[in-house]
Amino acid sequence: MILYALLKAVIFTFFGDTVTPMPNHTNILPLFPVIQQYDWGIRGDSYVKKFAKLGYSNQDTPPKMSAPMAEAWASCHPHGIAKVEIKEKQQGLDELIRSCPKWLMGEQAKELMIIGKILSVGQPLSIQNHPNEKYSKELNKLDPKRFDPNPKPEASIALTTVELLYGFRPIDEILHFIKTIPSFSRIFTLEQKQELDSFVQNNKREDFLKKVSSIVLSSENEVNSTHLNLKTLCTELYTYLKSKTRLTKTEEWIIELERYYPEGDVGCFFFYILNLVTLNPGQCQYIAPGIPHAYLSGEMLEFMQSSDNTLRAGLTPKEKDVNTLLKITDFNSTENGIIKSIKKNDNSKLFMFPKEANFAVSVMDKKGTYNCETSGIEILISPDAHGQFNKEMNFSPATMWLVPAAQKHYTVSLENGTLYRLTTVLTVKDSAPLNTNCPF
Repeated sequence: MILYALLKAVIFTFFGDTVTPMPNHTNILPLFPVIQQYDWGIRGDSYVKKFAKLGYSNQDTPPKMSAPMAEAWASCHPHGIAKVEIKEKQQGLDELIRSCPKWLMGEQAKELMIIGKILSVGQPLSIQNHPNEKYSKELNKLDPKRFDPNPKPEASIALTTVELLYGFRPIDEILHFIKTIPSFSRIFTLEQKQELDSFVQNNKREDFLKKVSSIVLSSENEVNSTHLNLKTLCTELYTYLKSKTRLTKTEEWIIELERYYPEGDVGCFFFYILNLVTLNPGQCQYIAPGIPHAYLSGEMLEFMQSSDNTLRAGLTPKEKDVNTLLKITDFNSTENGIIKSIKKNDNSKLFMFPKEANFAVSVMDKKGTYNCETSGIEILISPDAHGQFNKEMNFSPATMWLVPAAQKHYTVSLENGTLYRLTTVLTVKDSAPLNTNCPF
């Protein structure tokens, strides 16, 4: 008996616990996000600040609580690797994936291809765009240090009222602004305006949007081969709008930009090119690759594939690659991106996205018990919820959790608040057996 016990201890030490957990055993792991502190984040109270109390910075140190709080990442991306807690010890999520990939993600998945984030937006982000799968692979080959090979479709669910720029306005609306806003009009020559007029009359949306975007983006250097510069035009725009007695929401935002860009920025004119969208709490917006956008204010959850590929058009001092940006932009889309949820039998709400996304989001916001079946790794985010997993593990506000594929089934007993469940749509072939190095 003593010899057997010693042998069992040796096997456990070198090979790990190979015992498959019982169906009701809870393998859900606490997840500690990476806190990204950028100038555009919110100072003072915010959702990210609440998560920051349990998170850490990219330098593996506690976040500076007095600095702006921008993002909390539940991710395995090199730009922000979250940690998990196993037996009261924390380790990098990348380490855990390497040690037991099948137990954690299932038979087919080789890496964690989803990211869950909390965003707290205190001032406008850059106007940006993300490449699709084809362009991501091309850019990765050209510059592997800057671009990863993955596409970046993303979706957001508003926690507060959120305002953003999204997609192109109708072309006749843009042309109206070109003709009626003096400083915007001065960017274009008479011949260019006539050409744009012809595009509108012939409903050539793609040609019109490419032309306008190219001219406006190029205006950072020199306008119309004259000696007008962007600073002059933006100053004129700020002055013109402040002289008006009544302002639209778009115009209020442009005046607000003077606080951050007193010297001007080409992004000011994109407010006349892109739609201004307001999301109410609980609304969901899908942003496909190729759709230009910029978050302006508010707090939200954001979900995406594991990519950080971004090309910028304005509202940023960072590098702009105009030719590549124009190449990856979808000038044909007229979708508004708003996603309606599907109500499930258990009262949860399911947000499904186009196939390119490879993820889905469930929302649990009614008191009660939810039965969850897993087919791959999952991320659970609790901005404000209280409850239990499997009636034995408590969760509380400002916490994140990792559900391994091997869990197979678990219950959520929700007492109050809202719990968000990020899942991958990749399916597994069988029961996702435990790897010999699994942590249980």
